[in-house]
Amino acid sequence: MRQYNPWMILFSIHIPKCGGTSFTKVLRYWFWPGFQGHYFDHETNRMPPRPQWFKTALHRGGIFPLCIHGHFEEECSIERTYPQAKQFITVIRDPLEMQLSLFFDHQRRLKEKGALYWKGQKVEIEYGGDIDAWVEQRHSYLLKFFPREINMANYQEVINKYFVHIGVIENLQQSIDILSKKLNKKSCVVPKLNESPRTQLPSESSIKRFKEKHTLEYAIYEYACEINQGV
Repeated sequence: MRQYNPWMILFSIHIPKCGGTSFTKVLRYWFWPGFQGHYFDHETNRMPPRPQWFKTALHRGGIFPLCIHGHFEEECSIERTYPQAKQFITVIRDPLEMQLSLFFDHQRRLKEKGALYWKGQKVEIEYGGDIDAWVEQRHSYLLKFFPREINMANYQEVINKYFVHIGVIENLQQSIDILSKKLNKKSCVVPKLNESPRTQLPSESSIKRFKEKHTLEYAIYEYACEINQGV
């Protein structure tokens, strides 16, 4: 995989429901004050802020490394906002678990806030909250967060060329331990944060159909699991 260069900005891709809240705590500990969040505010329809001028200036002067961490989606994607970006890290998980975790997160948000928001507008939960329809019909969102075009023929090449590391949430502490060595940082215990309760399960037929539709996502996930098997 790519060797980390502290003179270049490190982009941390927070893929929703992949331990990002916990991972954010670690990155803040490692990079502060050179840490910058990158999140589109869907409730107020606001774009992510650019890094403060002093962070960029001090980074260029070699005072501290800079890490920009966030969702990088659609109009605030890496290609649009940071087209020169070359080194990345992220954490992923079993694609089905991502799908289910997002489903229950939306249910939790509806219960707590009474509404879901997208680009400043209130929206309904997709598929009427039917968990089988959600699993069978909703596409996995893993690929849209990757900074380069990726397919079955090139996914390992892209990962090795652009990523310093890809962790997996199912082995998150080991992932953090490995990443800390690559970044020359002190490892730390990963907190478990932002977990949503689960009250139901999809049918076996829905699970089967989901896995059949997302072979590339599972190939990427399995490759990431291999990367995190040892230090």
